Amino acid sequence: MRWNKKFNGTKESLTDKSHKPLSPHPKAHTKQELYWIKNYIRRNPTISLCELYGKLRTEKGYSRHACSLFRIVRKLKYKVNTEHHSKYI
Repeated sequence: MRWNKKFNGTKESLTDKSHKPLSPHPKAHTKQELYWIKNYIRRNPTISLCELYGKLRTEKGYSRHACSLFRIVRKLKYKVNTEHHSKYI
């Protein structure tokens, strides 16, 4: 069993360790791609996400799906939607 392999005679060897992976996922965005995204948004703060996706595909050879780009922009908070619309009552 896995616990038997971890056991070295002390109680501390059996304590639960971190489950965080030590390496990034092979299909995760690369550092180069994140650098491109960050620079485009920094240089063009009013660029829409669709325009950003088009520029990355044509000029940089970005080959991922558009939803992946939108998800990573939202996750890293590169572009935060500051427009708040009041509710219609």
